[in-house]
Amino acid sequence: MSRNEVVIQHIVMPSGIVEGDIPLYNRNSDGRHFPIDLRKGETLDLRSHFNLLPIRKLRENTETGTIFLRLHFKGSVSVLVTTYGPGTETSEDAIIPSDRECCIIDGSEGDLLGIVITAMTDSVLESGEFLCRPQSRKDVHLAHVICTYHREKDLQDKLGRIGSFLDKDPDMKEHLEIFIIDNGRTIKDIERGNVRLIGSPNYGGSAGFARGMMEACRDGKTTHVLLNDDDARLDPEILFRTISFYSLLKDGLSDTMLGGTMLLLDRPYETHESGAVFKGSKPHSLKRHLDLSDISSNEELEREESIDYFGWWYLAIPAETIKKNGYPLPMFYKMDDVEYGLRSPSRKVTICGISVWHPSFSSSYSASGTYYAHRNDLVLLACNHMLDRRNIDEFMERALLDTACLRYPSTSATMKAIEDFLKGPDTLFRMCLDGPAGIEGYEYGDVGELSVGLRPGKETRAGFGFRKYTLNGLLLPSSGDMITDFDNMQTKDFYRVGKALYVVDEKKGTLCKRSLTKAIFQTIGLYILRRKLIRNMERLNEEYGRASARYSSEEGWKELFGEE
Repeated sequence: MSRNEVVIQHIVMPSGIVEGDIPLYNRNSDGRHFPIDLRKGETLDLRSHFNLLPIRKLRENTETGTIFLRLHFKGSVSVLVTTYGPGTETSEDAIIPSDRECCIIDGSEGDLLGIVITAMTDSVLESGEFLCRPQSRKDVHLAHVICTYHREKDLQDKLGRIGSFLDKDPDMKEHLEIFIIDNGRTIKDIERGNVRLIGSPNYGGSAGFARGMMEACRDGKTTHVLLNDDDARLDPEILFRTISFYSLLKDGLSDTMLGGTMLLLDRPYETHESGAVFKGSKPHSLKRHLDLSDISSNEELEREESIDYFGWWYLAIPAETIKKNGYPLPMFYKMDDVEYGLRSPSRKVTICGISVWHPSFSSSYSASGTYYAHRNDLVLLACNHMLDRRNIDEFMERALLDTACLRYPSTSATMKAIEDFLKGPDTLFRMCLDGPAGIEGYEYGDVGELSVGLRPGKETRAGFGFRKYTLNGLLLPSSGDMITDFDNMQTKDFYRVGKALYVVDEKKGTLCKRSLTKAIFQTIGLYILRRKLIRNMERLNEEYGRASARYSSEEGWKELFGEE
């Protein structure tokens, strides 16, 4: 490749990151890898999520200019180029004989561009890429920060895939350094080449990412920092695309944050979130439940929406933005990504094809998670001077949902969360120094054993008002039991239910039993805590708002880490 050529993205094939042949790489869904033998007349349909070219966002954000398709092959092939735009689809056909490798892609009017390769003779496709020839490019050095805690296998698998990718593209090593923040201090013999290992006390994911961001920004050569959960599975190609995107970024857009789409690990073609917004007192995911094996869903994914924050399964941030906006607050985990996004006024974009797979959050549901989510939700509101009567009432309604769904450990965790929040920022932000909060959780067991003796529930209906004044049927006799999962927050489904078996996976679950005593105690307790929040909301807004700048600064984190 000549010096003035920049590869935007490679054509990629599945590499076993998730199980099964999924049609996110090629729509043939045949699991093939390079080199690919194509018989005369055979086609390879690459109009798929990871091989679509996001031409509109490239045009709006980068200096790509004319884009070329380069194929490395033996034989003779034709290429069908399809451009997708709002309500339109156009195609052009081009034949590439064996003595040509490039054809010009003109997709200036579309959002996405995809190709279908057809063999004109028996051919072998060895690789391919989209590239451009810009007048200049920016020097990018990406610090890939992975915060981990006792997930050695996930980490080793990820580093192995990245290492194999770098072996094939050694030039990329000059633009990538990996920072492993080991909160468990259990990882050994992992440092090599561009991989740095940094042991850190377990002050939570917030602290781990803060440590990584600080170390990366001290590095001197880092231009961008990538935050990436240890259990998020990624194709290393998206690291390449991230570096390429920033190297071509237009002048004046240097504060751009680039977020990755989260795909569900157990449903690998389905989106969980692609950016999110914060409305009222809680976050709302964008682009949820899209089936990316379908072209129209990828078009929907590319549709522009205002974004408030990104999850840290994959988020790239300019180093200068970090120096300006500071570091995460010491919230241990949960809602730290939301708070940081709301605090950062940077441009926030997503790009089709930059996606990772992550376990669903319902599979890791816990009372401890509820504690941190609800406690830090209140912290976020107060830091942004948004703690008011309306948001407090919305928060309390969500807390009571757990009681109505027989999740008494979660409501108890929420009550402790409110009590700790009321202690003020200087106490709360230092709680991370004590490690994980001691929250009494659920007792899990074998689903088959727990389901023995459950009585099928009878269909019963009641209006919201009647359900409210009977504590969702707790003041009435039980009408039977149910089997559900932690995603279910529909209180009408739990009306007069005696036992609810919450299934986490095929083998693991927990049995929750109705208790009028617990329900009354928690309802009264939440009412008392509501009054305390309302009575103190102005003071809390002032205290947390004032403290957030201090605790998110490098000096604040140095103090927590015990550094000079």
